[in-house]
Amino acid sequence: CVEILTEHLYSPGPQRAYTEKAGDELLQRVWADNHMDSLMGEADQLSTLNDVSAIQIDAGQGVYAEKPVTYRLWGREQFVAWTSPDDQREPVAVAVRDKYDLQTRWRLWSDAEVWTFVSKKADDWRGGVQLQSKEPHRYGTIPFSFVHYKLPIRDFCVSSIGDLLSKAEIRIDDRLSRLDESINKHLNPLPLAEGVDELWKPIVEPGRFIRMPMAAPVMTADGYATGQPSRLYYLQVTIDSAGAWDDLLKYTN
Repeated sequence: CVEILTEHLYSPGPQRAYTEKAGDELLQRVWADNHMDSLMGEADQLSTLNDVSAIQIDAGQGVYAEKPVTYRLWGREQFVAWTSPDDQREPVAVAVRDKYDLQTRWRLWSDAEVWTFVSKKADDWRGGVQLQSKEPHRYGTIPFSFVHYKLPIRDFCVSSIGDLLSKAEIRIDDRLSRLDESINKHLNPLPLAEGVDELWKPIVEPGRFIRMPMAAPVMTADGYATGQPSRLYYLQVTIDSAGAWDDLLKYTN
């Protein structure tokens, strides 16, 4: 669903330019190095699914001549943002989480420093996480930009359709499972026999008649009377599979 909702964006992407020639040349290089249209398309998918995504700008990675600036994309499940007490829309610190060397690593960025915390190896959380390093940086701000599902007016986190989609998928899966269970169960009906001797065992073969035992007489106040005739039948419920499929289709739509 999210892919369909976002497929019209960045296909192709917008034309980007900068007024200063030297700056434009650098930015064109950065955007090409980081596959900007694909990155923004993925950021849009992540924010549609889960409210907001983050793009980290790193100018200190690797060799500057080979790749001046690196963009890193983080999904909502990979970062935490703390907002200003004066403006709930403005992040003042961001922590991102990744995996490294069988450890979980958190890097906490403020406008002046970056703190690195790591867990024990193999996700051993006993004893919590340890502060590995604390270093200043020269960005002068948190080096992140954010892509929201919709414009944040009151809060940093806005509501996307991801929660609705996940709940709808659970209900669709439940209906499919119930329908499949009903079909499997009731396509194998229970065979029942009434009015037969308890020692009678039918022989079932293709093309062969089943000989039913005679109805046994029963004793009444007026003497013997003819017993109930023997009967074989299946206990089977008719499942409205077509109606169930139609209901499921309409709910999904």
